Amino acid sequence: MQKKKKLLFLNTIDKSLINKNFKNIKVFSLPMIKTITRKFVDSDLKSNFPWVITSQNAAKLISKKKLPDKVYTIGEQTAKYFKNSLTPKKSSSIELAKLIVSNNEKEIIYLCGNQRRNELPEYLLNFNIKVNELIIYDTKYLDKIVNLHDYDALAFMSPSSVLAMQKSNGFGGLPCFAIGLTTAKTLNKIGLKCVISDQASVKGIIETAQNYFK
Repeated sequence: MQKKKKLLFLNTIDKSLINKNFKNIKVFSLPMIKTITRKFVDSDLKSNFPWVITSQNAAKLISKKKLPDKVYTIGEQTAKYFKNSLTPKKSSSIELAKLIVSNNEKEIIYLCGNQRRNELPEYLLNFNIKVNELIIYDTKYLDKIVNLHDYDALAFMSPSSVLAMQKSNGFGGLPCFAIGLTTAKTLNKIGLKCVISDQASVKGIIETAQNYFK
């Protein structure tokens, strides 16, 4: 019987997936980052403009607030917090920005963390769309060393987890799986190839890894 491959997520994932009996994969999680909520009041969340949310952390923090008519998100992990969010077919900041432009938006509220990437606001500014940025959480790298010899592959759900791993003890030449294009670009920028999940979700990464190790 073939031994199951050990897939390590460097972000927090649902515990039920860690214990689940997958066909050829065993799932582990060792978060390399944590988020710290910033203080903000509801009046900061202007609902007269569309909100743009590119991270699951931001989505969690504001999903119970009074929402505007339009909420733009990326990927299943973020979109699941909202009933009718507008999401591009490809999970990347640029594709989301293109969707916002195609809908003729004039001004948006960008709810994000302190380490958000520049692609989306820069793209929108090129089309004279006003970007009101509200940082609602900070990302902190955790000082952990990963015993890479214990695993067969690494899974990343955010650019921050990639950078935290780089700062820690590297990647050990292990296959890397990325939840979407933005995370993949971060891996590519530091010279690593990766496999992008077919679907932008934890389960999507697991299924992609299963196919990879067939």
